[in-house]
Formats: sequence, structure tokens, C-alpha cells
Amino acid sequence: MIKYYLTTSLLLLPFIALKAQYISPTDLLQMHKLWQINDPHCDRNTYEYLLTVDKNWVPTGKPTNDEKGYTSIIGYSKDRKTWYQPNECQIMLSLDRGTMKKAMAYTFTETETWKQYNQQMIIMNATQLGSGPSNGGKQTIYQINDIVFILAEFPPGVNGNDRSYQVLLLRGD
Repeated sequence: MIKYYLTTSLLLLPFIALKAQYISPTDLLQMHKLWQINDPHCDRNTYEYLLTVDKNWVPTGKPTNDEKGYTSIIGYSKDRKTWYQPNECQIMLSLDRGTMKKAMAYTFTETETWKQYNQQMIIMNATQLGSGPSNGGKQTIYQINDIVFILAEFPPGVNGNDRSYQVLLLRGD
């Protein structure tokens, strides 16, 4: 019986690794809503929600907070000490003090997650605003109500060694 459980758990390890760094479109939208709230603790509230999704997301350092704006980068760590694909797997929360606009960028490497985000744009009946090259990759811009989604795909070598994807959310007002 123990041999069965060990074999079963070893077979599940690759599947679990594939789900690492995964944030569903629904969870990312919820995080975006928390980040947009006019609250001095919106960064903490957004991070605490992220921890309910996966406890392996950890701030990569102290946030930058100056007259230009605020930026916090959260990286994915399998052991909460070392970074897993540091350039490819991260979340960035930012505030531009000049415009007072907040944005959130989720960067990841899983192709299935990328397909799910593209499918979600269809399901949510998003309006495509445009598409084209962007920073060595290609992007498509969508809008749903007051939220703008920029979905970008980057070849290996642009954001690290692997192909990577980014979903950027910001208010469209």
C-alpha cells in the first residue's frame, strides 16, 4: 500500500510543477480590483490575496517608493528562498504618481496558462483595440468595461532563457 502511494505521488510531481506560478484569470482580476482600491494598504491586501492562491510568491526586495511612483515586484520561489525563473515568473504592482494610474503585470512561462488567458478574452467578449510588436515580442490589447488587458508573448532571450508571456492590467479611463 505504501508503495502505491509513493508511486502515485511521484507521478503527480510533474503535474504539480506545471501548476507552479499559475494564477487564473479570475484570481488576477480579483488582485487587480484590490490593487485599484484607494487604500494605503492596497499593496498588502493584493499580496495577501495572492498568498491564498499560492504561498510561494515572495517579494523580491523592498518596494521602490519615491516621487515618481511605487513599484513592487513579487517573484515565484519554490522554497521561499531561491527564485524560480526570476525574469520569467513575477508580478509587478506599479503606481505612476504623475498620472496616479496603477497597473499590474503578471509574467509567466506556461503555454497552457497563455492559452487560457487568450480564451478568457473571447469568453468575456473583450473588445480588441489593437495588436503589434512590443519590446521584442508581440502584443494584443483588449478592453472590458474600464479594464485594459495587454497580452504579450516574448520569444526566448527577451525576458530570460524561456519563452515568456505577460498579462498587463490597467484601468482604461
